[in-house]
Amino acid sequence: MEKDEKRERLKRLLYSYTYIQFEIDCINENIINLGEAINSQRDINVPELTGLPGGNGITDTVYNSVEKILVTYGQEVAKLENRLEKAFEKKNYIDDLLKLLEPLEKQVVILKYFKKYKTWMICSKLNYSGRQIDRFNDRAIKKLLEVYETN
Repeated sequence: MEKDEKRERLKRLLYSYTYIQFEIDCINENIINLGEAINSQRDINVPELTGLPGGNGITDTVYNSVEKILVTYGQEVAKLENRLEKAFEKKNYIDDLLKLLEPLEKQVVILKYFKKYKTWMICSKLNYSGRQIDRFNDRAIKKLLEVYETN
C-alpha cells in the first residue's frame, strides 16, 4: 500500500471518529428496543392467544409465530452486538493512537478531524498561525502513520 493511500485511510479513520459514538448510541438503542420486544413476546401465553392448552402437542400457529419472532429477534440482537463490538474496537483504536501525540498535536487532531474545524478556526482557537497548525497536524499524522502502518 502506498504511503499516500495509508495517509488518506488514516485521515478517513480520524474523520469517522465523530460518527462512531453516534453509531454506538444507535446500536445500543436498537438492542434495547429488540430486548423489550423479546420480553413482551415471551410474556404472551398460548392459552390467552387461542384458548388452546399449551404443551399438549396441538399445533398453535400463533405460538409458532411468536417463537419464530423470538428467534429472529435474537439473531438480530447478535448481529447488532457484533457491530457494537467492532465500533468499540475502532473507537478504542483511535483513542490509543491519540495517546501517542503531544497535547498540542492531539488538540489539533481533535479540532480538525473530530470537530471538523477549518484551519483558520483552529488558528483562532489555539492562537497559532496557519503554518504552525499545518506543521502540528503534519507531525501528528506522521507519528500516527508510524503506528498505523504496523497494524
